Formats: sequence, C-alpha cells, structure tokens
Amino acid sequence: MTRNYDTAISYYKKHLESAKELSEIELMTIMKRILTVNTQVYNRPQDAIKELGKLKDYPGHTKFSKKNLEEWLAGLKELEKQQLSKITNPDFEQLKAYVNNILGPLDDPGTADFPSKKEKVARVWLRGRLYHYLNTLPPREEIPVILYWLSIVDRSIDYSFYYSLADMYLKECMLQYTSHPYAQKCYDEYEAYITFSYSGSRGTDIPDDIADELKALKVRVYSAPKQ
Repeated sequence: MTRNYDTAISYYKKHLESAKELSEIELMTIMKRILTVNTQVYNRPQDAIKELGKLKDYPGHTKFSKKNLEEWLAGLKELEKQQLSKITNPDFEQLKAYVNNILGPLDDPGTADFPSKKEKVARVWLRGRLYHYLNTLPPREEIPVILYWLSIVDRSIDYSFYYSLADMYLKECMLQYTSHPYAQKCYDEYEAYITFSYSGSRGTDIPDDIADELKALKVRVYSAPKQ
C-alpha cells in the first residue's frame, strides 16, 4: 500500500514538471493529493510543506489555486508548530482530546461546521490518526465512537478531499454496533444530515425510499437493548 502512495507522489511530481500547463482542476487535484498523502497517510506534514512550497511560483496558478495553496501551507506550518507529526500512536483518550480540540464540542447532531482551508489541514491530519487507530483493532466498545468521529471529520472536510465516507461510517456504527450508546448518536447525525440535504426554501422533501430507510434505522437503533 505504501509503495502505491509513493508511486502516486512520483507521478504527481512528473506531471507538474511536464511542459504542459495544467488546468486549475488538475493543479488543485495534485496539490490536494500531495497534502493528503503526506499529512493523513504518512503523518509527515513537513514533506507536504516541502513539496507544496515548490509550487508557490508555479506559473499556471489561478487566484483561487494560489489562495488555497497559501492557506494549506499555513495549516501545515501550524501542525509543525504543534509538533503533531510526533504523535504516531495516540491512545483513545489522546484521540478524544484531539477531537475536542480540532472539531470542538459534538454535543448536538449536525455539528459539522465549515472550516477554512487552513483549518481543514488539521482535520486531514486527525482523520489519518483515527484511521491508524482503527486499524490497530481497538476494543469493540471504542469502535463506534471512532466511526462517529470519522463521520464528523469527513463531513467537515467535505467532498473536496476524495470521496466522503461519512454515511458509510454512520451506517456501520448503527448496523454493526446497534446496542452501543453511540449508535443513537450516529443515527441522530445521519438523520440531521439527510434532513439538511433535502431541505430548501420550499421546506423538506425526503424521497420515500430514504425516509423508509431512516424509519427502519431509527427503530433498529432506538429499540435495541443498550450495553
């Protein structure tokens, strides 16, 4: 897997060094992936700073891509200032502290906010640490909490960094850990997002099949005996 990421980074570098001038979409995609691979996968924000720093004077920048690059670099430098790259194997309580610090209180459903590009960098880093912890096969009672946190992180980063898996995390939380107290939090978060997604100036109009799914999930989660 690591070799695949290394190959991807090499490809992005060659693409940037080619004579062809990239479109804004191509340039943004490459910059996002350099940021994500180095920060989320490798936990090496210093490498992202090095690689993205080379692009500050790229001639094909638009005003939009240049502004994004500046904010991402500022976010990466903040990670380095806080020495977060040294946090390699955080335990559950440490992760909880980082979630509270980076995401803020998550007391109510639908609390995913709209962070700046600079703030998103810390969330990309946090997502990487949550993935890493999940892959260590933590105690079963911690997994629904991690899935819930991942859904909030993914939603707040939004779909601009790869494909958001927030819905998948919430459904896994509800379906695989139905008796866990966080199953209800996952349902409430999922319901809040669905309601928001199908609401507009004319009110809320959730398609029948999705409304039926919500109803079934609510019955499953709220009727289950709790641990």
